[in-house]
Amino acid sequence: MKTATNHILIVIGKILEEEINMVNNIKPKLLDQVRQIIRIKHYSLRTEESYVNWIKRFIFFHNKKGEKDRTTMLPKKVIEPLKNHLQKVKKIHEDDLKNGCGTVYLPYAIERKYSNAKYDWS
Repeated sequence: MKTATNHILIVIGKILEEEINMVNNIKPKLLDQVRQIIRIKHYSLRTEESYVNWIKRFIFFHNKKGEKDRTTMLPKKVIEPLKNHLQKVKKIHEDDLKNGCGTVYLPYAIERKYSNAKYDWS
């Protein structure tokens, strides 16, 4: 019962905040707009939290990549195993380079322009 009361108080607080912002002509932030729409559609609080967290991860990912267009839908639970796998594969690549392997064929113009690209991990 206490949790339900807390949720009601949070919702009332958000509504009052939205009313104040409307009076002051302040446009709500993106995540606040998402929350408003989710509440209008009567989605559950857990669904709201999931959507907001997904959007935060999406924005964080894109801002870290220098605003290049890269989109992913990786669940949180696969991020660490993927990082571990990439570390192992990078180690194999480095060992291959030490043994004279691990390069890729690049067309002449690209190889000339980026001479170390055939050895590069990234």
